[in-house]
Parts: sequence; structure tokens; C-alpha cells
Amino acid sequence: MLPLQEDGLLHTACETPNYVAPEVLKDKGYDGTSSDIWSCEVILFVLMAGYLPFDEPSLIGLYKKIWEASFSCPSWFSSGARNLIKRILDPNPLIRITIPEILQDEWFKKWYKPPKFEQDEDVNLDDNILYFTWL
Repeated sequence: MLPLQEDGLLHTACETPNYVAPEVLKDKGYDGTSSDIWSCEVILFVLMAGYLPFDEPSLIGLYKKIWEASFSCPSWFSSGARNLIKRILDPNPLIRITIPEILQDEWFKKWYKPPKFEQDEDVNLDDNILYFTWL
């Protein structure tokens, strides 16, 4: 786990350049959750489009595109997908969509199936411990 500084933010840049959130580039601290949401969207974009949203041969050019959130979605992306991607790849982490908001997004809900957790109420931990102790 990365250490939080006194300001409650992370200050370590440890991401692959094409996936890094713009606030990480500032080197002034960033919220790990918000920057991870950005990076996860880059992965989703690659899975859906087959290429990176931010790609440049020079690191300076790449960072400029990331900083400005300069990308375009392929024509085959639905309007719902485009809208969600734009909200996730918002360069301002203070207004970037959050995980609870993503879970409420209409396009996301169309494809998302929440996990179902099954709980066996007949399991007694003491019985299991006794069994393994006996072995």
C-alpha cells in the first residue's frame, strides 16, 4: 500500500505513462481512488476500441494529450458508452465520476451484473477448527 502524506494524498507516481491520470502528472499529490478510476477506464477503452485513447511517440506529447484529455471515441461506440467514458476521463479529478455514480450510469447498468454472494448458514467455524485439529 502506498503511503499517504500529511495532506492525505498519495505522492508516488508508479503507473505506466499511457494509463496515468493527469493529476498524477502534477506531482502535487492525488487521490488514489480517482486516479485508479481514470486508469481503469483507459483499460476499458483499450478492450472496447483495440487501441489506447492517449498515445504519442514522445512522452511530452503523450502527457499533453492526457493533461487535456484529448482523445476521441471510435464511431462504433454507443452514445451511452461515449458519455460514460468522457465522464471518467475528465481531467479534473474533483468532478470526475465516482464509483457509485458509475454503478448508476444507464450504459454501465445495462451490462453490469452484480456479484451474488451465497452464505451457508449451517457452517460452524468451531466444527471446522475441530476437524482440522483432529487431522
